[in-house]
Amino acid sequence: MNRDRFSGNTSKIIRNAYEYAVKLDTGYVGSEHILYCIAGAGKSAAKTALYKAGVDAAMIDDLIKRYSKTPGEGSVLTITLTPEADRVMELAEAQADKLHHEMVEPEHILLGMLQEKGCAAAKLILSTGAEPDAMVTDLLKTMGEIWPQAHRTGNNKNIMTRMCFALLNFSVPRQKTRRS
Repeated sequence: MNRDRFSGNTSKIIRNAYEYAVKLDTGYVGSEHILYCIAGAGKSAAKTALYKAGVDAAMIDDLIKRYSKTPGEGSVLTITLTPEADRVMELAEAQADKLHHEMVEPEHILLGMLQEKGCAAAKLILSTGAEPDAMVTDLLKTMGEIWPQAHRTGNNKNIMTRMCFALLNFSVPRQKTRRS
């Protein structure tokens, strides 16, 4: 994960996620904390996609508090991203690369969360009844991605869904790699 590629919005979201995790005394920063901060952040396509899906910061906060693990022993000095949250951030960077974007934005993080279906954030999104396929489609459209004409005019939802997830489902190594 190359933090130098984080946009100002992304850096602020990650910083706020650390503060939120400290406030909750979890001892870790998970994808759910990052999701909460995306939903509560200023204007972004990611926040809009969550809102359109019926997901907001208050709902996520309630779910986190309802389902969170026992408070941790972590301190501000030792609190770190969970391996799952780190994986989401790696996927976010890969999403930015795949879309040929220089900076990692909150939208890329949300795409990474939706790609990493087993992460806490994806589970929270699913628990609200939101449709991940529709969120991906809406998010990519909001980001200005151009869809091939054959897929835009078809009324087959499965074609659009397959195309959205084809964009997302590319091979990304699970271990950290150094950039040349």
